Order: sequence, then C-alpha cells, then structure tokens
Amino acid sequence: DGQAVVRRKDNVCVPALPAFFQRPEQPSDVVVEARDHGVVLMKVPPDLAGSARPGRQELVAQLAKSPNLKVQMLALNAVDIKAPDRLFYFRLSPEDEAWQVAERAIFENKFRTAVFTPDNPWGAKVARAFRERYTALGGTIVEARSFSLTQNDYSAPIRKLFNMDESRFRFNGIKATLGIKLQFEPRRRQDIDFVFVAAFPAQARLIAPQLRFHQLGDLPVYATSHIYTGIEDPTRDADMNGITFCDMPWNLLLEKNPSVVASAIKSEWPERMGGFARLYALGVDAYNIIPYLNWLKSQPAERLSGQTGSLSVDAAHRVRRNLHWGRFVNGKVVILQEQLVPTKQANNAPAAALNTPQP
Repeated sequence: DGQAVVRRKDNVCVPALPAFFQRPEQPSDVVVEARDHGVVLMKVPPDLAGSARPGRQELVAQLAKSPNLKVQMLALNAVDIKAPDRLFYFRLSPEDEAWQVAERAIFENKFRTAVFTPDNPWGAKVARAFRERYTALGGTIVEARSFSLTQNDYSAPIRKLFNMDESRFRFNGIKATLGIKLQFEPRRRQDIDFVFVAAFPAQARLIAPQLRFHQLGDLPVYATSHIYTGIEDPTRDADMNGITFCDMPWNLLLEKNPSVVASAIKSEWPERMGGFARLYALGVDAYNIIPYLNWLKSQPAERLSGQTGSLSVDAAHRVRRNLHWGRFVNGKVVILQEQLVPTKQANNAPAAALNTPQP
C-alpha cells in the first residue's frame, strides 16, 4: 500500500517501475520471473518485532548464497550471510536501534548502565545487540535483568536490578544486631548512569511509574522505538514521561508534521495507521531507495533522507537507518533536534535523489 501511494504521487523518483513478486518459493523462481526486468523488489515482510516468517527468511538465505544473480534485488529482511553483488538487505531491525541507543549514551558520557528487557527471544536479541555495541564503545553493563511480558508488577526484577534487596538485607542484619526499632528507606546502587529498557507500550507504561515508585525517577531511561505507538495518547503515555527513545521520522512526525506520502496514506487508510505505520514507511523507502543502492554502496559516508531514517548502505549490503530522537513530556512526544550523525545530500548523488520525498 505504501509503495502504491508513492507510485501514484511520484513520477520522477524511480525512473522505471520495479517488479514485485509476492510469493516466490525458490530463488530460481524469482530470477526466472524477473529476468526481463532491470530491478526487482522482492518482498519478505517483517513484523514489528523485527523478524519474518521462517520460510521467507530461508528464501533470503538461499538468495544470499547465489553467486550469479542476474538482476538487482532488495530483500525486506536480512540474514547473517554476506550478500552477493546484486542483493541488498533492508529491514526494521531492533538490533540496529539498540546499537543507536548505545551510541547515544556513550556520546553523552554515560558509561555505566542497567539493562531491562523481556524474557523472550526478542528481548534476548535486543539485549545482546546493545551489550555488544555498548561494551565495544567502552561502556559497562553493571546489571541486567529480564521481565515477563505477561506480568503487571515489576517490583521484584526492579529491586534486583538495583540491588535493593541487598539494602533490605543489610537493614535486617543491623536491626537484629541492635535489637531496637529503626527507620528504613531502601537505597539503590549509585554506580549507574542510565537504564536501557526494551519494551512495548503496555509494559513501558507500567515500568516507568514503578521505577519512580522505587525512587529511581532521577535516572535517565533510554528505549527503542517499540515503546511508542505512533499515535498521541497523552493520558496513557503520561506514565512514560522522561523516557528518551529513537524512532523513524515518519512515526515521530505523523501527528504534527507528516510527510506528503504519510498524509496520503493516513487519508486513505486511517484505521490501519496505528498498527502498520512503520511498515508503510518501510514500503515507501524500499521503493524510493532502489535507484540509489549502488551509489550508496560506493559512498558509505553519505545518507539519503528517508521516511524510516537517514539511509546508508554498509559493506555487507545492509541498508542502515540513522534514527531521530524523541522524549515523552506531559504525555506527548517532544522531538529532540540534535542529530548524532548529520544527514547531508552529496553533490554527486543521482539526479533523482534530489526529488526524494523529505520527512
């Protein structure tokens, strides 16, 4: 749907209409069907948690092992296999977002953290990506705990995360030794600069107030985009006040200053925008980036302004997104203007790049 809207509204950005093959079963099927086209966009739909159907991911893996692709392909997924020359990966990766949280924290001289993530494979994947990048940049993870997505009370893992149970244990020991009535106020550990939380809105709206309840409100909290629905809801989101998170421009600007394409999609399918906004943005960028893949690959320091972020292509043929940042204030998202990696338009960009829709 996102690509369809772009095609109707933009007759300049993409010089030739790409072919779309929705349900290929084997890599050879794709290549044979596409051999009369110059560019192929192979759709391998991800979900918002960053994965795809196993069968589709296996197809991408087979394509990655094909050394002689006859056409250029953009797979909306990625595998841990270096792509051949004509294959590129583009996905909404939660690991990439965890990396950017780590980079921002180090940029702000926050070198010690506590990590709080779900106790499922997705949470483990995000925590691992954050750990790898944060420690590589010189940061230290002082403590890490997980929580269940099905529970509402996070007091126990929060107390363990900040060693509050040890504070209680010390108090009980002193009380038993002295044998007198004492006042007690639990104290958290003081060697943490911020908390990294990976959670969805339902959990984040509970975690943030419970952090404040345990007198942790002075600690900065950083999160990935998954805590934000993309729809302003001040009453419910007020519980997340103070949380800083990264997200794509499309989502951060959707309520106040949407792009032309986002406005068109919102007008045509208003009931779908809540749950699928990020996937629409992925479709738009997947369509618009096709003519510039080789240019971006040859210019790794350059960025193309997109709906999902500032786009670049790395040596492994992965489309990387530099995200924007927001913070909850009075239940609404305030966009933080600073960019850790400035976006610029190169003078030698393909001509159509100058017509790429801006967020």
